[in-house]
Amino acid sequence: MVYRENNNIYVKTSEKTYPIILSSDFAKTIIDFYKENLFPRVAVIVTNRTIFRLWRSKIDRLSSLIGAEIVFVPDSEKAKSLETYDKLVNSLAHYDERKSSLAVIAIGGGVVGDLAGFAAGTYRRGIPIIQVPTTLLAQIDSSIGGKTAINLQAGKNLIGVYHQPDCVVLDMRFLSTLKEENLKEGLAEGIKYGVIRSPALFSMLEEVADMDQIDWPSFVGECAAIKARVVSRDEKESRGLRYILNFGHTIGHAIEVATDNRISHGIAVAIGMVKATEIACRLGICRHTTLVRLLRLLDKFSLPSDIKMDASQKRRFWRALMRDKKFSSGKMKFILPVRIGAVRVVDNITRDMIRI
Repeated sequence: MVYRENNNIYVKTSEKTYPIILSSDFAKTIIDFYKENLFPRVAVIVTNRTIFRLWRSKIDRLSSLIGAEIVFVPDSEKAKSLETYDKLVNSLAHYDERKSSLAVIAIGGGVVGDLAGFAAGTYRRGIPIIQVPTTLLAQIDSSIGGKTAINLQAGKNLIGVYHQPDCVVLDMRFLSTLKEENLKEGLAEGIKYGVIRSPALFSMLEEVADMDQIDWPSFVGECAAIKARVVSRDEKESRGLRYILNFGHTIGHAIEVATDNRISHGIAVAIGMVKATEIACRLGICRHTTLVRLLRLLDKFSLPSDIKMDASQKRRFWRALMRDKKFSSGKMKFILPVRIGAVRVVDNITRDMIRI
């Protein structure tokens, strides 16, 4: 169940009910929440040096007022590794003076959130975590829903655990520090929400002339609410509903692996959405007009719809796709659009149906 109260979104799961707080001062919001809900636990702030340089005064103030320790992790997808995870959980153990009395505050993009979330979910079988996503993509996607994971050489997110946050803080001021390409990544994920659940969100993006006209607080709030509604109804993908969030991701993840993450997550998802919609059109599941609308919207925001890979990259792409957990007995489970705002799960997609 999801409900709104005082401009916040509350997500009810089997574990807990936690708030998604739209904030204009993340440090103050965390301090207030921490003192009311988590004190006197020892707080460990997990962030990277890029975020720390940009927001040092806020993070220092936060650290000082709640007595938090700061642990830095690398600033790249490679940080989601067993090696970095080992260092992080050993840092948690070092600060765990009172045994099982820690709380983690993750301040960063999806990499920091995933890594810190996985560490919090596995250290002492689970300790509290506050997610403070600093990228648009993380604000509307990875910080909500409790899915955490790290990577192996064999593929992305192959080791993971469901661990719901105790609070998610969405501060719009973080968006002012992002480059245009970072905003585009989040936009791709927002377009996904429009296709799977919200014709109104999709139409709103169609109506604006460019990114400068987007009402970011409304966009972020609506995307976060859609994600929250889906995950609250199917927390651990046991009912099948949460699968719809994978629209564009099956092919997208394989593209990321094939290109050594030189193609970023949001860009890969944009391409993956197009490829999935093409499959849906060929199977007669959706009309060609749905594909046209998707292509036009991606083009408006200069998001790609295709990719060229050399022979080596294609081999890696297919290997990654075959390792996907949705692949079984030569067939794959795909999320395919029926129309803008509705999708369906199709579990008999074969390799020859995928054109890339």
